[in-house]
Amino acid sequence: NPTDDNIRKNLLDRVNAAQYPVLLITVDVPTFGYRPRDIKNGLAMPPKMSLNNILQMLSCPQWLFETAMAGKPEMKILMPYMPKAMPTEQLAEFMNKTVMGRVDMEGLKPIRDYWKGPMVIKGLINETDVAKAVTLGADAVVISNHGARQLDAGESPVEPLQRAAQLYGNKIKIFMDSGLRSGSNIAGALALGADFTFLGRPFMYGVGALGEKGGVHTINLLKRQLTQIMNQLGCAQISELPKHLVK
Repeated sequence: NPTDDNIRKNLLDRVNAAQYPVLLITVDVPTFGYRPRDIKNGLAMPPKMSLNNILQMLSCPQWLFETAMAGKPEMKILMPYMPKAMPTEQLAEFMNKTVMGRVDMEGLKPIRDYWKGPMVIKGLINETDVAKAVTLGADAVVISNHGARQLDAGESPVEPLQRAAQLYGNKIKIFMDSGLRSGSNIAGALALGADFTFLGRPFMYGVGALGEKGGVHTINLLKRQLTQIMNQLGCAQISELPKHLVK
């Protein structure tokens, strides 16, 4: 959420002009999580090169060629608001000044008032915040712990999903992500009251291995797994999935 009202409105105007019908806002990244693996691998802006990283890149010549042809990674969305020729070393400082990490319902209200389409709030983990989202006028929420990447001790979204669905499922759409890796996981989330599920890593694995074909393969694989589970249990509708799938 930009600290500057003009930047916020301009970003929303650009989203609308690009004909995206739904706005999804992530609210569970108030600060960068401490990720030892990323630190070890030099995943930063700019990336830190190590002998191990170089050897890994050389072992993937097709990826290396395509990445080199694509050019230097850039923050295209924020470039209109960045000082010209700003070095990537200053990106983190620019982000800290331009974007507020902590986003509460008060900070979301100007966005809800300005954005006329459906709005989804991602990153809620308790029913109290879901109630606030209902009051705000959000159309859906994503129950999520950010895949446990932000806080190792964060609560699993399974029980919060059940509580939110029971209390507010008739007032707002309840989505879920975090930890879903298979059609079986998707079936369990749907059985507990999720209207929809999001997955991240499975698609990254597929796309990382085979590009677009890998993404399509991931979709087909998850679809086949979910269908097999429903057939095995004799469920003709999603609503018939039993809750014991997650026990």
